[in-house]
Amino acid sequence: MRVGLNALTGLRTATLKRIGAERETGGFFTSLADFCSRVDVSQEDARNLVRCGAFDCFELTRPELLWRMEYLFSHGKRLEGGDGGNLFAVETFGSEQAAREAVPRLPEYGRSRRLLLEQELFGFTVSEHPLALLEDELCRPGLITASRIGEFRGRRVRIIGRPISRKRIRTGKKEAMMFLSLDDRTAAFEVVIFPNCYRRVATLAMSREPMLVVGRVADESGVCTIVCERLEAVREKRTATVLPPGCSDDGAVFSRFGAAGK
Repeated sequence: MRVGLNALTGLRTATLKRIGAERETGGFFTSLADFCSRVDVSQEDARNLVRCGAFDCFELTRPELLWRMEYLFSHGKRLEGGDGGNLFAVETFGSEQAAREAVPRLPEYGRSRRLLLEQELFGFTVSEHPLALLEDELCRPGLITASRIGEFRGRRVRIIGRPISRKRIRTGKKEAMMFLSLDDRTAAFEVVIFPNCYRRVATLAMSREPMLVVGRVADESGVCTIVCERLEAVREKRTATVLPPGCSDDGAVFSRFGAAGK
């Protein structure tokens, strides 16, 4: 799936227009330095473009690209007149060899980190289903998948899903309850949360976090739903990218590696 840059959280409209206009007039961008020399872009926008994978075609890892970006912004001569003052003169990049030598070799983000960045920057994951972050949890004994709910009519089940929509209503007695739609990597499924349960799980039911649903499968005219008895939050285990000693994948300690031209 290809995602347009207009989906990138926080990217300024002016920056988006400049990128499109420069592509039309000047052709493809050939490197990060080439991009920075041709497009008036703020450091924050450039950083998020790197983090979301917009420059993956430049055959460097994203941590390496972030470091190179920090180098270019700290060494590039800015031209006057840009709205952010971040348009670089092409000649200041003279040789990209200097940037290559200043940037350490860094490993690519792991699968989990990339998915988390996609969620942060786009509001959704692009490369895989969001529940791919929870593979260890999904393999726990006793769980079923959404595609098999129909096999468990009348039985108590445990299933992990990601909320996709919800509808809160009030009963004839003015008590709150909810119809909650979730999905896993096999199908969507519906959960009914009656008032006595909703009072206990309301906060979690309103969240966007993946959750474990425990309840009994009911069959209403051939449509299976789960009558909720309990909800539990399920959170992914975040693993750090392994970097050389003293390195930061976002270039935060870049000056320690000679960014000042020492």
